[in-house]
Amino acid sequence: LNALDLSGVPVFASERTETDPFVIAGGPCVFNPEPFYAFVDAFVIGDGEEVVTEMVDAYREGKKHHAAREEILLKWAKIPGIYVPKFYQDFYDEGGRFKALQPLLKEIPRTIRARVLPQLEPKNYPEKPVVPLIRVTHDRLSVEVMRGCTRGCRFCHAGFIYRPTRERSQQELVDYILKALDATGYEEVSLVSLSTSDYSALGELWFTLKKELEKRHVSLSLPSLRPETITPELLRSLKAEKKSGLTLAPEAGTDRLRRVINKFMPEEDILRAVETAFQEGWRRVKLYFMIGLPTETERDLAGIVELVRKILQIGKKYGSAGIRVSISPFSPKPHTPFQWMAQDSVALFEQKIRFLIHNLPQKNVKMNYRDPRVSFLEDVLSRGDRRLSTAIVKAWQNGAGFDAWTDHFNWGAWQKAFEETGIDPERVTRERREDEPLPWDHIVKGITKKYLRQEYVRSLSGAITADCKYTVCNLCGLMHLPGCRDVLKRGTRETASTSDEMLIDRALHPIYHWKKDIPENSEAGRASASRAEPIGEACWYRLSYEKRGLVRFLGHLDLLNMVLRAFRRLKLPLVYSRGFSPHPRISPGPPLALGFESLAEYLDVQLTGEEFENLPESLNGILPEGLRFLAVKKFSGRPEAIASLLDETGYTIYFGEKFPSDPSVFSDFMNRAEVEV
Repeated sequence: LNALDLSGVPVFASERTETDPFVIAGGPCVFNPEPFYAFVDAFVIGDGEEVVTEMVDAYREGKKHHAAREEILLKWAKIPGIYVPKFYQDFYDEGGRFKALQPLLKEIPRTIRARVLPQLEPKNYPEKPVVPLIRVTHDRLSVEVMRGCTRGCRFCHAGFIYRPTRERSQQELVDYILKALDATGYEEVSLVSLSTSDYSALGELWFTLKKELEKRHVSLSLPSLRPETITPELLRSLKAEKKSGLTLAPEAGTDRLRRVINKFMPEEDILRAVETAFQEGWRRVKLYFMIGLPTETERDLAGIVELVRKILQIGKKYGSAGIRVSISPFSPKPHTPFQWMAQDSVALFEQKIRFLIHNLPQKNVKMNYRDPRVSFLEDVLSRGDRRLSTAIVKAWQNGAGFDAWTDHFNWGAWQKAFEETGIDPERVTRERREDEPLPWDHIVKGITKKYLRQEYVRSLSGAITADCKYTVCNLCGLMHLPGCRDVLKRGTRETASTSDEMLIDRALHPIYHWKKDIPENSEAGRASASRAEPIGEACWYRLSYEKRGLVRFLGHLDLLNMVLRAFRRLKLPLVYSRGFSPHPRISPGPPLALGFESLAEYLDVQLTGEEFENLPESLNGILPEGLRFLAVKKFSGRPEAIASLLDETGYTIYFGEKFPSDPSVFSDFMNRAEVEV
C-alpha cells in the first residue's frame, strides 16, 4: 500500500480510473488472495511464464477496440489461472464465519486452477538479466535448476503449490550460466530450487561448472543441504569456494517431531554430516528450527538443546565449533496438511523462546529468533478472508509502512487497526473443522483436500509419506500432469507391495553421484586446488574517469563493484591476489563523497597480455550514463599510490538560479576555516 501511494496509484482497485495502471500480483502468497482483494486488480495463480503473454495479448486486443478497463479485466478473468476479485462476492453465516465465494457473472469460472508450466524451457530464462547498480541481498547469478519438490514436508507451503518436480537439463544449465556470466559480470553463481540437492544430475553438473567457473574466478554455491547429500567429496569441492559455514534445517529437535512434519532427518544423519564437515575443516554450523509445530512438547524443545550440545561435543574433537541457531515460530499455511490447525499464541511462543534462551549453551552458540508477533500477523494475513483488507488499510494509515524491516515493525499500529475495525485476529488463527469452508477454496492447485486431510491424520501418528520422485505415486491429485504420469506408472502407495519403511529408506537415501573416484592429480582435482594462472606479463594500468549526473549517488564500493563487473564482461585478463580467497588486484583513489560529481577520478588495475589503449572506449560502451572513462596509462612497475600523489582538490559550487548578489557572501565563505557540506 505504501508503494502504491508513493507512486500516485490509488490504493483501492475500485478507485482506479482508465488512466491508472493495472495492479497485478502473483507468487506463492496469492494462493490465498482474499486479504488483498481490495488492492489488486488481478491475481496470477501459479507459474506465470505463459500466462503473462496471454494477458498482454488480451490487453492489446482490447485496446485495439478501445475496450474500457472493466472489459479488459473481464477478458483476463476468462484466462485460466487469472483471478479478478471484483467479479466475485463473499458470503458469511450468522456467526460471522466465512461461508462461500461466488462468481457474479456466468462466463467466469467458479474456481481458479493454478497454471503449471509443463517444462522449464530456455526461452523463459533471459540470458541478460537485469543487474542492479548497488549491492542487493542476493547479489549473484541465481539459477533455477529445477522447480517443485515432492519431499512432502507437511509444513511447507511452497512444496505443495509448486508441484510437480521439473528439471532443466544439465547442458542447458551450463550453456545458460556461461552466457549469463558474459552478460552480467557476476562473480558468484548459486544453484537454487526448493531442494537443490534433489536435482538428479547435481554431482555431474557441479563438477562440470566448477571446471569452467574456476577459469573465470567465479565461485559456485549451494543453498542449505540435506544431511544425506553431504559427502567428503562435496565438501572438498565447496572448500575451494567460500567456506562460510554448513547450513542444515532439521526444523524440529527430535526424530519423532520430524516424522510428524514429514521431514524425517534422522539425528544420526545430522551428526554424521556435521562430523564430516568438521573433518574437512568447517568450524561453523547454522541450524534452522521451528517452534509451535503440531504435537510439539517440551521434550521436543529440549531435543533442540540436546542436538546443539552434541554438535558442540563433536566440534571439540576438531578444535572448536561455532553454532548459530535460528528459531522461527510456526504459522500454518493454506494448501498444506496443517491448514486446519490452530497457531500457538504469542505468549506461548515467547515462553518457548525463553526456554531455549535459558537452556542452550552460552559458549560458542548464538541464537536468534523471529518476533512471535510477526509470525502471528503472518498467519492472520495468510489465512484471513476479505474482511481483513479493512484492517490492513487501517494499519497502514496508523503508520505500518515498512513492517518487513525488524526495526520498523509497528505492532501498535496493527493492534489499533484490529480494534478500530472490530476484527478479532484470533478467529483467524484458530483451529478449523474439516468440513468448514476456507477463504481460499476457490483457488485450486489440484492437490485434493482428501489428500491433505490424509496427510494431516498421518502426521498425528508420525507416519512418513515417502518422496514419490524416488518411489511410487502418493495420489495427491496431480496424476494428470505429464511428470506425474511417469511416476504413476511405477505404482501407487495403495497398490505397492513394498512396505512403508522400505519406501522411506529408498526416498531418504537416493543415489548421489559426487564423482568419488576423482584422484587428487586429475584435471578436476587440480581445478579445486588452484585457480587458473595468468598468461603473459602482468602490468599496472591507471585509468582516469569522471562521475556525473545520477551516478554521483552511487557509493564508492558500489561503483568499484560495477566497474569490476564491467571488466569481467569485457573478459579482461585480470591479475588476482594469492591466498584462500583471491581478489582482483585493483587499487582505487580516495573515495568521493556521496552525491558529489567529479571530473578527475582514478583507479589502478593489474592486467596481463595485450595493450589496452582502447579500454576507455570499451568500458564506456557498457557502463551507465554519467560514468565515463577518459584515458589509460601503462606502467612498467607498480605505480605510486594514487592517494600519495594528490596534493589538492578543487571544488566548483553551483548556486543554481538564486545566485547571491551580495559580495560579502563569498568573502564570508572563503574566510571560514571549514565548511560542512
